[in-house]
Amino acid sequence: MDDLLKFFVEEANELVQKAGQALLVLEKNPEDPDALTEVFRQVHTLKGSGGVLELHALVKVVHVAEELLEIAKEGETRLDAGSIDILLEAMDQISAWVDALDTQGTLPGDADQKADQLAGELSQVLAAHKGSPVEATATSQETTEATQPEEEPAAATGEGINWGVFEDPVEDRVAPQWLVNLDEAARLEAFRLAQAGETLWVLTYTPDEGCFYQGDDPLLNLRQAPGLLGLALTQWPATTEPESADVYQCELQLGALIQTSEAEVAEHFQYIPEQIDYQPLVKEELIQPQGEPLGMELDSAMLEDMRHFWENRQQDQLLERLDIQLELLNPTSREASLLRWLKEIVQLTPDDALIFETLVEALENPDDLLVDNQIDWSSRLAVFTPQPLEASTQPAFQEHSIPEQEAESESETASEVANQPPSIESAPVLQLTEGSLETQLIEEQLRLLASCQEAQLQAGALASVRHLLANLAQACQASLPPAVVEAKDTQAMQQALKAWVIQDEAPAAQPQERVTDQPKTTVPTPAKSATAPASSARDSKAAAPMIRSYKVDHEQVEQLGDLVGELVVAKNTLPFLAQRAEQIYGQRRIAREIREQFNVINRITRALQDAMMQVQMLPVSHVFQRFPRLVRDLSRKLGKPLELEVKGEDTEAEKHVIENLSDPLIHLMRNSIDHGIEMPEERAAAGKPETGKIWLSAWQENEWVVIEVADDGKGIDPEAMRLKAYEKGLVDERRIKEMTDQEAQELIFAAGFSTKDEATDLSGRGIGMDVVRTTIEKAGGRLELDSRLGEGTRTRMKLPLSMSISQVMQIWIDGQRYGVPMDQVAETVRLPKDRLHQFKDRETVMLREQVLPVCRSRQLLALEEPEDQQQVALLIVRLRGELVALMVDDFSEGVEVILKPMEGALESLGVYQGTALLGDGSVLLVLDLPNLL
Repeated sequence: MDDLLKFFVEEANELVQKAGQALLVLEKNPEDPDALTEVFRQVHTLKGSGGVLELHALVKVVHVAEELLEIAKEGETRLDAGSIDILLEAMDQISAWVDALDTQGTLPGDADQKADQLAGELSQVLAAHKGSPVEATATSQETTEATQPEEEPAAATGEGINWGVFEDPVEDRVAPQWLVNLDEAARLEAFRLAQAGETLWVLTYTPDEGCFYQGDDPLLNLRQAPGLLGLALTQWPATTEPESADVYQCELQLGALIQTSEAEVAEHFQYIPEQIDYQPLVKEELIQPQGEPLGMELDSAMLEDMRHFWENRQQDQLLERLDIQLELLNPTSREASLLRWLKEIVQLTPDDALIFETLVEALENPDDLLVDNQIDWSSRLAVFTPQPLEASTQPAFQEHSIPEQEAESESETASEVANQPPSIESAPVLQLTEGSLETQLIEEQLRLLASCQEAQLQAGALASVRHLLANLAQACQASLPPAVVEAKDTQAMQQALKAWVIQDEAPAAQPQERVTDQPKTTVPTPAKSATAPASSARDSKAAAPMIRSYKVDHEQVEQLGDLVGELVVAKNTLPFLAQRAEQIYGQRRIAREIREQFNVINRITRALQDAMMQVQMLPVSHVFQRFPRLVRDLSRKLGKPLELEVKGEDTEAEKHVIENLSDPLIHLMRNSIDHGIEMPEERAAAGKPETGKIWLSAWQENEWVVIEVADDGKGIDPEAMRLKAYEKGLVDERRIKEMTDQEAQELIFAAGFSTKDEATDLSGRGIGMDVVRTTIEKAGGRLELDSRLGEGTRTRMKLPLSMSISQVMQIWIDGQRYGVPMDQVAETVRLPKDRLHQFKDRETVMLREQVLPVCRSRQLLALEEPEDQQQVALLIVRLRGELVALMVDDFSEGVEVILKPMEGALESLGVYQGTALLGDGSVLLVLDLPNLL
């Protein structure tokens, strides 16, 4: 996928999502102006972006949707429920197309067919709101909308044609305004052609408004014109607002710059001569600056030197001075553009006093000469009278105007100047002042050198920096610091430049006079406070921009997170090394030093983990945002009026946790709507409001993120749950009698259990709530249920804030080391074997006046029991709100690991949660206690 399409997919997903949210707000309050403006803005942006990529099916749909929203925005109609439905359906279809673009890189094969159908339905709604039959649908809307400019069409490039835009349409002007907006390089090329004697034409094409119905394509017609150099278009007439334009009428005016004969122009447009106006190009109109003003005046002495060189026909010196100034100025500034034109004029038309003097005046007095940042050549051509050049013995400007030996000598001298700065003895060292252009140039060179890490780039970067510094020193008539001159590589140059800049932040020394051709005037520089911190000058530079946020691809973040995890594993090798050093090699001192270093690295690693977790944190709103639409759709489908209240959308959790929340939340919401909320008549009979209410909440609780779904429905009837479970054979009679109400209600999480006799597309298959519990427990979380008959149900999910790194306790069973998630461990105890008791068919233990069931890990794993065991090690674990004693052979310390899920055939065992690599290189099997017990 190319970068442009990738950017569109990201943007389109966000646009569709915001549009959908705004439509839901509009459904509740159709007169909400903010929501209407928001959805119109999203759809309008989506249309423009889709047009750029020529996604005709997508543009076809959003165009009609935009027109419907526009008349609602203008107050001509009011969107009803049916209109909202079709608009939401359109957003759903666009979302599906965007997903196809993301996965396949292209729209599906049936996109055009679905676009025609959707656009037709939208057109019918639009016609109904307008009170007239559908005269034309969006099916006739082809690529015209993709090529029509938006509010302010921007310059672009297409298939070798230089595109511009009209700032205002032209009528009777010698040269149209849109020429200024053509790319400077295109205007330079056109100027060279005109200077060489080629005939160039400025053409204005105003197509007939109904040309689309006649099968004409004005844009294609103009692009096929012979000798096309530049092309521009705008809306016509200019008084028409872009938002209210009729897309079935051609409201465009096109302009073109053409290099051909008048006969060819007439022949190409012979069938539409009344729509064409063309005239010869006035070449001076091409000479216009582009870019923003530099914000500072240029040196007047430099401009006078240019005049002096030109008047005395010293072309080489003039070009050299122009090159130096262009090296110093921002190439995107207006002044740099004027200097480039000046250089071109000196080389192409050295005797044209009008153009030369006009450009110099534009540099010298831009406020007087430039109008809207442009030169009025019509007035200049009318009133300018060039002054006669002073007599000079110099020959006219020619490229080879000096003898060959002198040329070689001057070439060598110029080369030396370019590569070697002025002698230290000949001029004082250039003094840098805070915020000056010279200081900014030096800092820019430092950034350039720092960005070049590869050897093949460093040599070129160093040569470029040396060249610029030489020009800077020559322009300022000063020398460079010795360390800068003697720097042999990029590292040395960076150190020298940093030292040069930092000197400016130290207390100011005696100011040195700048050597110029003007009378010398010494201006004292106020000394900086000796008590001020050295970095205060740099910190106070308000002009320096600071990037506060930027986008990073999620794969890069994932990779960084994996590396942090690997660092944790590598850190865990140190305790093993310390143990071996002490127990095997008897080096207690070395073992102690290893443990000390482990503590240092452990502290740094924890800080790195916390920082990485903050980077990966996302608000739960990424998941919550889909549920207003889900509740709205199910409410209408089931005929149950519903109100959703969302709280804690800003609560954050790690990206993987957020992703694991999606499916469980969907099942919980569907269960509350389908099973929990009663029909309106039932609620009215029970004394409840007809509108059911659902709460979706989130908050942080220590190291957990808690998500809660609650409703004010009928609740879960424990007796009905017992009866249904018995009918399905899930429990026997004895278990039904022993089962508490809470246990009976939690049967909804059993696989295959459902209280409905018939399955629907929403529920009844008995798999939804089972998926919820399985997903949450696999993610290391817990699920809590609280339901009261007749009042409602509250389901709470608790998940760890981070899933990247897990804490596990190591246990030993039959000589093999296993892991148990630390959040499931309540405590560890060692007891005499006679403390165990048999109660019916279960082994139990009395611990702190509480009877706990005992599960033998060896039996669960089909291993032989040890003989003559006098003491037992019990791991007390918490499972689904209950405590269970797991008998193991021994415990070990806790450890941080990266838990990898089981894959392939091992995944179906249901005994292990995953595997982890320990610091000593061994693999730790982590038990899945909920399934094992």
